[in-house]
Formats: sequence, structure tokens, C-alpha cells
Amino acid sequence: MYMKEKRSLAQNKMIYALINDIVKHFCNDFEATHKRSFRNDVETVKRTLKVGFARESGLKQDFSTAKLSKDQATEFISYIIEFCFQFDVPLSRPGIEMTADINRYLFLCVKYRKCAITGAPGEIHHVNAIGMGRNRNYYDHSQSFLICLSREMHREAHQIGWEAFKRKYHVDGIRLTKEAAKEFGI
Repeated sequence: MYMKEKRSLAQNKMIYALINDIVKHFCNDFEATHKRSFRNDVETVKRTLKVGFARESGLKQDFSTAKLSKDQATEFISYIIEFCFQFDVPLSRPGIEMTADINRYLFLCVKYRKCAITGAPGEIHHVNAIGMGRNRNYYDHSQSFLICLSREMHREAHQIGWEAFKRKYHVDGIRLTKEAAKEFGI
């Protein structure tokens, strides 16, 4: 069931950093007003995330994060990041620094309209410009490379040009299927 190359210490730290972000987001206000510690909730959140991930990936629900392969740990981290995007959990570090699967992260940024650089609410940037005179309602967006950027980052991408922006922030656009572009309202 588990692959030979075990998850790394860095991956384990990332899993716990993300879980801590979730606990802080959902429990901080309550903890401050009710003087209750939520340290035990880290394990509760971890168990809950493991159950959801196990269901999606076909693992046993009682799997051990210590026995995950590197690939499985990468998938689990992506799963947790998507959970954070779904429920607007602010990340303690830029998401792009928290994942090894950059393309999956960029996909999630487009899906949830989160800036790939800052994590702030974002808008879709077409890496290869649509151009003047084209109707965006009839354009096949699956033919373009896309990235989600905050208004500020979007403006910067246009000001310095895509190649300079790409080098500066180490990101690139991704392509979506026609179905995904339609589902995401692009």
C-alpha cells in the first residue's frame, strides 16, 4: 500500500503548518473570548482531513502520515491547501512555498480565484493576451495559459511584461480543459 520512499521531514512540517493554520483560523476568536486552548484540536482537524483524503485517494481511513510516500504526502498537502482555499483559511506562508505540486497549486488558485503570488482574492490573467476586438464571451479560454493574480499583481504583470514577471515570481500560466474553464466561469 505505501511506497518505498517515505515522506520527508519538510513534508511532515508542511502538513502540520497547514493544520495549524486551519486550527488558528477556526478557533482563534473563540479561544480569545473563552480562554480555552485548542491544542487538542490539531489532532481532531488532522483526523478529519485524513478521513476526507482517504476517501478521495483510496487509502485506509486510519493511515499514518508517517508512512506516506513522498508522492502521497504531496497529494495530502495539495488536499489540505484546497481545503484552505474552499474555506478561506489564510495561510501563514505563501501557498506557492507550501507545495511541491506547483501546477496543482496554480490550478487551485484559478479555481478559487486566489492570487498565486499573494493568496489575496484574484482575477484571471491571460498569459497570451486575448487582444483587442475579441469577445471574451465567445473566446475558447482553454487555448490560453492562465494564472490568477490579485489586482496589484495583474497590473504589475502588464507593466513589466509576462517574461519579466515570470522570472521575478517563478510562476507560469496553466491551461484548463474546456470543461474546467466553463465550470470555473472563465
